[in-house]
Amino acid sequence: MTTPESPLHLIIIGGGLCGLSAAIATRLAGHNVTVLETVPAFREVGAGLQITSNGTRLLKAWGLSNTLSSQAAAPKYFRMRRYNGDLLADTTQYTEEIEARYGSPLWCLHRADLQVAIAEKAMELGVVIKPGCKVESVKWGEKQAQGQTESEV
Repeated sequence: MTTPESPLHLIIIGGGLCGLSAAIATRLAGHNVTVLETVPAFREVGAGLQITSNGTRLLKAWGLSNTLSSQAAAPKYFRMRRYNGDLLADTTQYTEEIEARYGSPLWCLHRADLQVAIAEKAMELGVVIKPGCKVESVKWGEKQAQGQTESEV
């Protein structure tokens, strides 16, 4: 983690995958981060996601490889056909080919597993997550923003 001369205190509205990822990245850059999330607790919502090599490379750099690789499935076979049935691509070593070509695997994960792992990593790094904090409005100023929430922040 780097330490800038004048660390900022960033408030991120939304504790979804993007908000939590932004929180980790800015915390690793040495800034203080608070995430405001509307829901009172993370729930198992969503479906399966395919995380391509550029995404898994980043997750590994954040130290999430051990946590997520045990929960991920890596597709072994890949077959693609045209609308008329003509075969466009066919491989039985898809996982190996992806990792060899791009330097990181393709993972299939449930969205909830990914969100929990990213949230836990963010908190481990010192990100403050405030669940049950609905932001009602934001007013932008010259050098700051003010927000109105339903609950005290």
